[in-house]
Amino acid sequence: MRDLAAERAYAERCRKALRRMVAGARENVVVGEDTWGDRYTAERLGYYLKTLARDMAEEGDSPPFFGLIQYGDSSAGDHRGQRYYLGRRHISDAIGRPPLVIDWRAPVSTAFYRASAAEPRGIESRRRFG
Repeated sequence: MRDLAAERAYAERCRKALRRMVAGARENVVVGEDTWGDRYTAERLGYYLKTLARDMAEEGDSPPFFGLIQYGDSSAGDHRGQRYYLGRRHISDAIGRPPLVIDWRAPVSTAFYRASAAEPRGIESRRRFG
């Protein structure tokens, strides 16, 4: 189990990554509005990107994750030995790298909600934050 300082450092890393994601989304708003094509599509794309940037920015003060699942070394499949932080939004610090935080609706998050002592589903530990 990680200590408190390590958890706080990870949370700060996630916050920084989210700020970079917000900046990228805002930059994409400009690109989306400048997209040539029919006006309706450009307006819809611009609206979607503005909404995404706004929603991401509003989450800046809230904790980046609320849960953690740690799969055991004896777990089957691709999750063996993996740990996943779960939050309201997917947070990534680089394209092509594993996410820092998994969206709570993602399939891998199911074990967080359904694992129990009787049926652990490969989970070695589960933590709730906040």
